[in-house]
Amino acid sequence: MQPPPDPAALARLAAELGRDATIDSVRELRGGLGAAMHSFRLRSGTDTRRLVLRRYLQPVLEGSRRTVAYRAWRTLAALERLCISAPRPIWLDSAITSSHPPTAYLFRYPALVMSFVPGRTGLRPTNIESWIDQLAAALVRIHHAPAISVDLTFLPGPGETARRIIRQASRRSGLSRDPDGQAALACVRRLLLGTKQESPVLVHGDFWAGNTLSQGARVTAVVDWDSAAIDQPALDVGYCRMDLAMLGPAGAPDAFLHAYERRAGRPITNLPFWDLLAALRALPDPERWLPGYHALERTDITAAGMSKGLHAFIAGALRRAE
Repeated sequence: MQPPPDPAALARLAAELGRDATIDSVRELRGGLGAAMHSFRLRSGTDTRRLVLRRYLQPVLEGSRRTVAYRAWRTLAALERLCISAPRPIWLDSAITSSHPPTAYLFRYPALVMSFVPGRTGLRPTNIESWIDQLAAALVRIHHAPAISVDLTFLPGPGETARRIIRQASRRSGLSRDPDGQAALACVRRLLLGTKQESPVLVHGDFWAGNTLSQGARVTAVVDWDSAAIDQPALDVGYCRMDLAMLGPAGAPDAFLHAYERRAGRPITNLPFWDLLAALRALPDPERWLPGYHALERTDITAAGMSKGLHAFIAGALRRAE
């Protein structure tokens, strides 16, 4: 459970968002691990809107929280111009883009406000096949967006995300005690230079089912764009496959791959590299993601089950890499 926003800060935020505006009906949104998320109702005259406050409370491994928040803001603005279904940027703490010290932040930490996107984040679909196809369709829409038509030079470029993941994995002491982790890291390093480079596209960088919103049987929006980059589409495909290996059911990673390739009209090359690169993000302790799964109604998932699914996924990628 994330700490609620300070009421006095909310009152000052309301004043910045509208004349004589007030804020009420504040409630925590489920599933967020990287930032605190609360929706609220903004009342201004006869106008009522539901918005979302995102506060960056947790430290980040690469770059400052201020940098991450500003990049997220600019990303949401670009997504709006690209007509990608995602939250729209509403307000950014001015201290993020100024020389003010961190104590000047309205909510003590970098924060932004974005539109509330209706939909449900659920990991218990009634029709698995349709759900996986909808995930693939949503990802293809992102990858096919005309990214060249907007300024995305502030995002990490091709290869930067892979090098960051490898660098971070190399620093984790626990990885040296995991034979599969050591093998995955060694294989990724070996395959890195020989990985075929396709035309880079806009990638989400953290694409899994929990970062999508659905209405009925259709995935209608994608949220949490803090890890966006300009990179290979396989970066997102491998990450979603890795997550499906832990979520289940059996066969879901391959079903997602086939659905994506069919909709994208092209195969994913060098799949073992991208699968193993994704696995490095979870190792050596995938159970740290367990609270996120439980918050999204998958209380049946256990740390042991996650580890079993992840290591089976790694073993399959290592076999294909040979």
